[in-house]
Amino acid sequence: MKASTYYYFPMILWAALIFVLSAIPGDAITLPAFWNADKIAHIFMYFILAVLILFSLIWTQRSISITESSILTFLISISYGGIIEILQQYVFIHRHGDFLDFIANSIGAALGVAVMLYYRKKY
Repeated sequence: MKASTYYYFPMILWAALIFVLSAIPGDAITLPAFWNADKIAHIFMYFILAVLILFSLIWTQRSISITESSILTFLISISYGGIIEILQQYVFIHRHGDFLDFIANSIGAALGVAVMLYYRKKY
């Protein structure tokens, strides 16, 4: 196995964590009782996912530009979020897909890419 493939492990583990948490029956989850805790959790989860994806691409795919890596990261993140929402609607028990969750996922992904680009330019 190439050493560069190790850069993908954190991203894969985080995506697996998102999958597992998304598959837990909704009645088994207790969220903190503050304003939009659910949406904030979605933003956080996909922020981290986007950071890990972009980090992986930057370190392993040197032949593509940072712009291409950023666009690819955003597309992968929102696609994964969309697939999870569809699975929640049609496959997972006691779960339902929510378009606002998809929007929160997309905001988190966009923020993750933006923060990575900011720090990449700064340093």
